Amino acid sequence: MEPSLLDKVQQRVKPYAALARASDEVGLWLGEGASAGHGGIDNVSNAFESGFWYLDELGQLARLGVGVMCRQQITSEGYGLCDKSLRPHPDFFTAILHKRLV
Repeated sequence: MEPSLLDKVQQRVKPYAALARASDEVGLWLGEGASAGHGGIDNVSNAFESGFWYLDELGQLARLGVGVMCRQQITSEGYGLCDKSLRPHPDFFTAILHKRLV
């Protein structure tokens, strides 16, 4: 939850956001991120604290003009939005909150 680490998403996305803003025909989408990137980490990506990381990233991406944030996997034990029995992980509720507010 180190602010300098959370802000790295801006460093990675800003060049692409500038390209997308230069064109009326190009939208910017991002797949995976926060604690779910690179396959996630069990007991981190599916834990309560991950929701704050995910919400911070969703907010930063929205400010940069990213229109869609895709999760690679809906269900998994480690990093999906739900576990394999469809019980939601904290990021599920974070995604709903973000969708309703932004």
